[in-house]
Amino acid sequence: MRAFPGCGLQVRFSNSEKKIIEDVLSGEADIGMIRTDLYERFVADGVFPEGGVRVLEDRRALDPTNTFPFPFSTRLAAPEWAIASLPHVPWDIARAVR
Repeated sequence: MRAFPGCGLQVRFSNSEKKIIEDVLSGEADIGMIRTDLYERFVADGVFPEGGVRVLEDRRALDPTNTFPFPFSTRLAAPEWAIASLPHVPWDIARAVR
């Protein structure tokens, strides 16, 4: 875990993308980063609720020629890693993490 002095923020890393989603949904973490299709697969399998998290700035709409089928918030060099946050996280904070 890495803390950012003076602002109360910290960054944690996990080797389990399922744990990242669980932490975001439980409020243990405000923002998580996972592969793009993983959340959709968990929702389809009934593991997590649909709409439990949101993708920050879905970049699919920024390029009309894009054919990538899942929401993503990083550049196409790494489209499988979307950044998401809970709805209550202020947009300026969520955007700063991106």
